[in-house]
This record gives sequence, C-alpha cells and structure tokens, in this order.
Amino acid sequence: MQLFQLILTSLGVTGLHIPADPMSLKLSYPAIPLNHPALIQFTSWLKAFNTGDKKILLEYHSGPDFPYSVGSQDIANINRELDFAHWFGGFNIAEVESSSESATVVVVLKEKDRPQYVRSTMVVDISQPNYPVTEFDIHAIITPIKFTPKDNPRRARYEKALKPLNTTMRRAVVDGISDVLRDQYVNQDLAEQLASALETHFDNGDYDSFVESEKLARQLTADLHAAALDKHMRILFVEPPNDPNPPHEPPRHLEDLRRLNFGFGSISLDKETVPGKIIATLPIFGFIPSEECFASDWQEI
Repeated sequence: MQLFQLILTSLGVTGLHIPADPMSLKLSYPAIPLNHPALIQFTSWLKAFNTGDKKILLEYHSGPDFPYSVGSQDIANINRELDFAHWFGGFNIAEVESSSESATVVVVLKEKDRPQYVRSTMVVDISQPNYPVTEFDIHAIITPIKFTPKDNPRRARYEKALKPLNTTMRRAVVDGISDVLRDQYVNQDLAEQLASALETHFDNGDYDSFVESEKLARQLTADLHAAALDKHMRILFVEPPNDPNPPHEPPRHLEDLRRLNFGFGSISLDKETVPGKIIATLPIFGFIPSEECFASDWQEI
C-alpha cells in the first residue's frame, strides 16, 4: 500500500570559469554524451552548485544563460540556492534518466554524503550559442529501486510500496487527504474549497493516468496550490523506513538539525526597496519539534 504523508511546510553556463579546487569540483557520474547541449549546461550548473560558494553562484547566474527566473522554487534566488546547497551538501550524478532530445535532460542526482536522491530536469534553447536555460526543476525523490541491491532487506518493502496505482488506491488517497483537510485545516471554508478541488479532479478523470505514486503526489500538490494559493502544503510519497520495527526510544536528531540550521535560511539584506532603510529577511523553512517523543536528545535541541 502506497504511503502518503500530508505535511505542512513553509516550505546551468557554458564557458564559466570556476576557481580551481579539484576536490570540490570533482564530479562522479556514469558515461554521458559530452556533446549533448542540455548536459553541457547541466554539468556547468552542477559544478557551480557543488561549490556552495555565493560568489561563484552569483557569477554563474548573472548573465542571460541561466537567470533565476527560470528555476523552480528551491533555487529561485541566490539565498534559496545557497540554502539548498548547504542542506544537501552537494550532488553526484547517479543516472542520466533521459537525454533523447538535445534540448532536454532529466538527471537523477545522489547526495554526496547520504543515500538521498533528487531528480532534475533542464531545458535549454539550442538555437542560441550558449544554450541558455529556459526551464529548470529540481525536487527530492525516493530512492530509485534500481539503486536498492536485491539483497537489501528494504527491497521487498520498496517493491510493495512502488506497486502501480489503480483506481481504488487513487480514490483512497484523495479521500484521505480530503478528510484531513476538512478535519484539521485552520479555515473551514478554504478546507472545503481545497478538498472539493481534489475530488472534482478525481471525478473528472484527471488522475486516471497516474500509476506512479510519486508523480501523483506532485500533481496533487500542484492542484492544491492552484485551488487556494496556499504554498505551505505539499503531498509527499514517502519511501519505506530503514527499520520497519523501529525501537521504542526515538532517535537522536540534534546533529541533523544543526546541519539544517534548525529550519532557518540565510539572512538577506535589501538596501534598495526603501531608500535609506535596510530590510532584513530571515527565511523559516519549518518549525522544529523538540518534544521528548520526537527525539531522545530533545533537551539538547
């Protein structure tokens, strides 16, 4: 049975010269066609991104070849991209999933330090000499089953969780989300609007073609955002846990939370909007629970 989780969250350029640091710029990837326009641009972006350096990223995005305006929300501006880079700690290419069209590439990336994966899609304009980016999306995904060894104890749970969706499963997901919205959403009128929007999409057959849980989750998220413009909500398809029978004592989370800066992003200073004034902005990506039931080191947190 597919596992969904409704969570609330506040929640490239050819020719760029990047200062030489062979270790920080080293990429690990499978064999790829080096003359593919979208891949040329993508690997240029990845090299800049993996530095996690504000100056390098600003230089990379300063020209017309990859303006922030074409990126998805996680890299919509320099502060978001820096937070994203520090959050994940850099990526290696795990697989070039699609490169049949010279203007488009879909790449699966793996975190350098953890077995976490994201999928990125880049579209470029091949009529221009520097292959400027026209669309860029990046989002976290569950571990692709091909990267789960057959002797891994999680393999059977992955195969079960990744079963193709049928009408009954899709109905159960939509009904479950609608029930949660009507029961827990802070604004009852808006809750009814959101739930009804999903139910209408289902009744109209808009979800009939979705057999992959992850893709359905992304579509449900898009439909919720379109229905009420509340970008605090996302539907996530969650992969099976490492341990199906976790110990009663909750895990330690302090080091992970430190790595994520406890949900706070980078401070930005706006000196232009209001003459003579400085506007400071501190992004908050989430509120960290610190109860005893959440973490065994909750007092330290």
